[in-house]
Amino acid sequence: MPHQLALEAISKRYLQHAELAAALAIDVAGKLNKAIVQRGIASVAFSGGSTPKLFLRALAAQTVDWSRVQVSLVDDRCVAASEDRSNARLLQAALFDLLAVKPQFHPLYIEGESLACCEQRIANLPLPFDCLVLGMGDDAHTASFFPDADNLAEMLELSDTRLIGETRSKASVERRLTFRLPAVLASRNIILHICGPGKWQVLNHACEALAGVDGDVQAVEQQYPILAVLGRSSMQQEQGVPAAVYHAQEC
Repeated sequence: MPHQLALEAISKRYLQHAELAAALAIDVAGKLNKAIVQRGIASVAFSGGSTPKLFLRALAAQTVDWSRVQVSLVDDRCVAASEDRSNARLLQAALFDLLAVKPQFHPLYIEGESLACCEQRIANLPLPFDCLVLGMGDDAHTASFFPDADNLAEMLELSDTRLIGETRSKASVERRLTFRLPAVLASRNIILHICGPGKWQVLNHACEALAGVDGDVQAVEQQYPILAVLGRSSMQQEQGVPAAVYHAQEC
């Protein structure tokens, strides 16, 4: 039986990116505040790139008790936090520097730290994340799940209980650390944040490819890794894993 992902049903679409950023900031702040009320603490994972800057700045203007929030990254390059390509640097500039009270930050990459030590350190986070905000590349990658990565199948393996994996796109010389798919799917709320007509077209093509599959979806998920998150989280909504797509037509 073909698989279906009702993209329009899980999408909130905006014309202007600033309008999206404001709405997404309100949504994420609400989820963090709800977690604080319910459990006394909240946890969130953000993505890097240029897309989330407006959203992160808008989030900094929201009322959140950041002293009760623990923050990490969905993925990051294995570069120093002082480098421009570091997602940790982006988060510092676009969010933390704008806050009077800082959250506790758990970077993925620490220079000289082994993968085993990173795994042990990140395991101390209050997981699952209350909110996890993803981006998507033009190749349909999300997190550091790259279609051309030699170990993509390992990153997407649902039976793997490890939290963090190391991977690399063949188009890049930089190694990356990323939360593996099971840890991503465990999040209480999953949000995909994209902008521009090109990204929406990529997402539509991915959904069309998924709809044409009658049987095992692993091959199409490896071609369009975003489907490994949105497709599976959508199917698991009744188990409490809601997914949402925020898209702005203009960047």
